[in-house]
Amino acid sequence: MAALGEQADRDGFVAVLDNSGLSTALEGVGPYTVFVPSDAALGADAEGLSDEAMSAPAAALVRAHIVPGALGRDDIQAAIDAAGNGEVQMRTMDDGLLTFSRNGETLVVSAPDGTTARLSGSETRASNGVIQPIDAVLVKTEAGE
Repeated sequence: MAALGEQADRDGFVAVLDNSGLSTALEGVGPYTVFVPSDAALGADAEGLSDEAMSAPAAALVRAHIVPGALGRDDIQAAIDAAGNGEVQMRTMDDGLLTFSRNGETLVVSAPDGTTARLSGSETRASNGVIQPIDAVLVKTEAGE
């Protein structure tokens, strides 16, 4: 997913991804959808998780932000509509569940611990998936504790 490096305000996530050891996997066939927190959302965690000693927590954070398949916002909205109950769950690369719902016109993603983020900015379609910018980090990290 070379397109990640072209994202404005996402340098922190790219640095965490590079340290996680998962960059090569995301450059593969895919498809993947990556929910990428803004630099402001990652804050100091980005620097801490970029440290070589933090590669395992970096990998955990990255895996918690990836779902299989190339999911555009229209696809997520259609899945919510098809579910009939106003929300749909999707399994992440770390085997967690993200729950997607709407708050008015805004798509919201929730982690199992109740952490929520809004899909923000414009999605980017890449050759092997989709990059969905979000406004929060979906998991707590060792670097942030």
